[in-house]
Amino acid sequence: MGKEELYETWKKVWVRKDRKVNPDAPVVNFKIDGVVARISLLTHAAPETCKAILERLPIKGHIIHGCWSGDMVRSLEFVDYGKVPFENQTGYPIEGDFCYYPPHKELTFSYGEARATMPYGPIDVSVVGRVITKLDELTDVFRLTRLEGAKEYIITLAE
Repeated sequence: MGKEELYETWKKVWVRKDRKVNPDAPVVNFKIDGVVARISLLTHAAPETCKAILERLPIKGHIIHGCWSGDMVRSLEFVDYGKVPFENQTGYPIEGDFCYYPPHKELTFSYGEARATMPYGPIDVSVVGRVITKLDELTDVFRLTRLEGAKEYIITLAE
């Protein structure tokens, strides 16, 4: 097996997460605590989940801080997108990742160092979007959920 063939085989086993923002992709507004951030949906990497998100807008609920995952917040209420599979899957979301955990119907955001984890151990989430504006302001709001508790949010289609 030559070097290039070996590399192609390796890429199939160790799939790289796709976080590339497509300028033509749909964008949603995420409003929380007076901050309106824009999120570009990764329709090329997570098509089924992104389609389900767009079909269910507006999405309202509360964000709380995760207990075991580091710099990560999650939706308090279930966000049911139906039977969507894991897509663009990772256990290590990075700052600015907008994710979905299908088994628990949970939205998550990473605002720093995170490892998606439940009480029973590490999990994977689907990376379905990237925060493209106001990440610093969102980070401040998300950090405060540790002290202030749940905060209301709404996700709408950006114009």
